Amino acid sequence: MYGRTFNYLVLNTGSNILSHKEVRQAISYAINREQIVNEVHGEKYIIADNPLEYGSYLYNKENAKYKYDQNKAKQILQDNGWTYRQGDVWQKKQDYTTLRLRINLLVNSSNEARVKTAEIIKKNLEDIGISVNIVNAKDWNYENSLKNKNYDILITRSYCSD
Repeated sequence: MYGRTFNYLVLNTGSNILSHKEVRQAISYAINREQIVNEVHGEKYIIADNPLEYGSYLYNKENAKYKYDQNKAKQILQDNGWTYRQGDVWQKKQDYTTLRLRINLLVNSSNEARVKTAEIIKKNLEDIGISVNIVNAKDWNYENSLKNKNYDILITRSYCSD
């Protein structure tokens, strides 16, 4: 029996921050997936943009969409009305309120690899001004948060067998 394990991020597009497409795009460019594979998984995994990539005739490596590029991530935010102030990213709304880019990153605290991955993601995102709070949850609390969509970003995995 053969199969594949996919480690990935789930972005809660219903959250106030991640409902903004440009924020999701900036996050995709800001995360150094190669660093995660090298430092957390000992270069044992292949970086993928979607589950069809590895070995599929449908995949064209030249079309990989989000390569690590923190300058591009910052530019996307700036082009969409986000400004850098005191090391953080803010957006002034039409009602004169401000929105600060703050994200809760949910991780299962019993999974050491995911905790290390969360720390790398936190550093990557904070390098472009997005504040990240890592929420280390125990197994039952992690599942409950997942079920109730009580997260902005969640680190998880799927296993697909042939």
